[in-house]
Amino acid sequence: MIIILRYILGVIGLIVTLLLPLLPFLSEADTCTMGAADGYAVSSLLSIAILFMAFPLVVQLYFLPSWLSLFGLVHLVTLAVYTFKVVPLFWLTTILGAHICDLSYGDADIEQRLYAPILLVTVCFIISPSMIRLRNLICSKGIDKSDIA
Repeated sequence: MIIILRYILGVIGLIVTLLLPLLPFLSEADTCTMGAADGYAVSSLLSIAILFMAFPLVVQLYFLPSWLSLFGLVHLVTLAVYTFKVVPLFWLTTILGAHICDLSYGDADIEQRLYAPILLVTVCFIISPSMIRLRNLICSKGIDKSDIA
């Protein structure tokens, strides 16, 4: 019974982590009117919520042999999105201090400087159990029939 509950919790965690690639696009839905970067703040808060909600659930699957580890392949898309969308903002906003909306608004405040590090830390924590489990599955002889049951 406990194992079934762990599987269910793990699947819920995987479903929640599917929202991660959408977070950088959610922040860009804001118009940055008058330099207010509210969309980026909402994206940061959602990222923290997903971290605290999904990480304990995803870790449940790490200890169970399962074909559900193949859902970790979806996080390769997440890595690509974050590489092309968040890493440049990390350089421009966090390191160089440029405003997240436009350079004409002046320097970035602390909220904008923390946007990219928060998203990158969240992705590292959420993706690492999936990638480690996926690597272990690939390096082993494959999926046993006992893993499916």
